[in-house]
Amino acid sequence: MADRLSPEDIMRGTAGDKNVYEQMGGFAEHAKIGQTWADHVAQDLNQHGIDCKATPLELAKDIADRARFENEQDITFSSHSGCLEVKSRNLRFTDDPQSFPYATAFVDTVSGWEKKSPFPLAVVLVSQITEAKLVVPVSTYEKWGKQHSFDRIRNYSDVWYTVNKSYLRSYSDLKAWLTARVSMRGSRRV
Repeated sequence: MADRLSPEDIMRGTAGDKNVYEQMGGFAEHAKIGQTWADHVAQDLNQHGIDCKATPLELAKDIADRARFENEQDITFSSHSGCLEVKSRNLRFTDDPQSFPYATAFVDTVSGWEKKSPFPLAVVLVSQITEAKLVVPVSTYEKWGKQHSFDRIRNYSDVWYTVNKSYLRSYSDLKAWLTARVSMRGSRRV
């Protein structure tokens, strides 16, 4: 079993004699799973009249190439500015925010989130089990906490932003908000 990685190891790109990607094992496979869910969300939004696309999956060629992806946007919109972040979880929940199985939800690593510019409009949490979607509105940012945790999937520890589940919103709320946003922008053009 691989040794645990620290955030410093990840930033340096090495852990002892091993490349971080080797150490993280299966990183590409997990990135592909994440891409599948970003594609799923984009397809659903498009079916509801919200013109968007999921950014195609591309992996860094090597450790030095990672900086190119620091501000990658999971879903971008054709008709207005902003983007969405998509995080899939191997958790069982429904479209009801109260069904989230824990008191808090992980949003993103602090280091990863702080590199985003501009910040996403929202973070969509997708259940890999039920395909249900919940939303973390970025307007709740001031209420987020921080928690040091170990990522068992990618085998490293980091500090994560968390949000109390009381701040989660339904995916239908996000779709309604995005639809209104598109309509409002369209009416300004007239």
